[in-house]
Amino acid sequence: MRRDPTAAELLEAVSGWLGEDDATAGGFHRRVARNVIDIVHRELALWPAMEAEATQRMAALLGHEGAFVDLEAELGEAIRAGRIAQDDPGLRDHLKRSALDALVIDQPRYVHELTL
Repeated sequence: MRRDPTAAELLEAVSGWLGEDDATAGGFHRRVARNVIDIVHRELALWPAMEAEATQRMAALLGHEGAFVDLEAELGEAIRAGRIAQDDPGLRDHLKRSALDALVIDQPRYVHELTL
C-alpha cells in the first residue's frame, strides 16, 4: 500500500514552510528546526543500508547473526570484557565506518580525511 505523502515529502514540505533564515531569534530557531528536519531526512534515506552493513560487520566480529540492537549491545559487552581486543583490525574498521556513517547523517559537510 502506498502512503501519500511520504515521510520525506512531509519533511521537505515543513522545511519549505519554515521559510528563509534571517538575523532574528526566530530566524535562528527556523535554522535549528531546518537542520533537525534535514538530519531526519538523511537518516530516513541512508540509515537502512548503513544499519544492514553495520549488522554484517558486527555479526562477523561476534561470530553469529542477530538484530542490530542486540549485536551492538553484545559487541559493547565483548569489548568491555576483553573478549574482543580494542586493537582488533575488524573492530577498528567497524568503528571507523560507523563513525563515518554517523557523520554523513549528522554533519554531511564535515570535511574529514579519515582513511579506512
